[in-house]
Amino acid sequence: MTAPRLERRNYGRNHGYKIDGEKVPGVTTALNAINKPALKVWAARVVAAKAVNEWDQLAELPVAARLKALEGAPFETLKKAALRGNEIHRLGEKVAHGLEVDVPDEHRGPVEAYARWLDDWQIEPIATETPLGSLQHGYGGTADLWARVGARGGALALLDVKTGSNVYGETALQLAAYRYADVIQPEKGVEIPTPEVERVYVAHVLPD
Repeated sequence: MTAPRLERRNYGRNHGYKIDGEKVPGVTTALNAINKPALKVWAARVVAAKAVNEWDQLAELPVAARLKALEGAPFETLKKAALRGNEIHRLGEKVAHGLEVDVPDEHRGPVEAYARWLDDWQIEPIATETPLGSLQHGYGGTADLWARVGARGGALALLDVKTGSNVYGETALQLAAYRYADVIQPEKGVEIPTPEVERVYVAHVLPD
């Protein structure tokens, strides 16, 4: 067996990818280059909401600290959302493999919704959280779920789980990059050609 050419390395809550020992961009990082007008509108709303909802607290701060708090509001919100999404993904992965999980109250809604979706769509997981990469184009990524979908005639599918309030157009580009990668790693140290899927889906998991 040849040594894997793709490597995913975790750095605390972050991670990166290498192909043949060289750093390569991750798909979601590369997609940050796309102009996202909806993100700008969202950021403005987050700053405005913080200014209105925390008016008294902000007024007690020096002007420079007040400005820093407002400027950092979108990043703090994104950080909290990312941590929440990561935890739901972690629990959802265990549910996908039929394991019992102890779900905190704040995540119970989306995790239960995810479990119902697995049952309703008759999802038969093949691999979850698989590092992948394009040896030709030089990028890495991690796919949420490869599975057979009983509700769609047992079609082999690539599925991405989203836990935010919306699903945006660049998700199609993200999934195309995953679908047309050259290799995936279904388990550590094992590298195989990317499966040729029949369908690609987004599972938008909400609290209800």
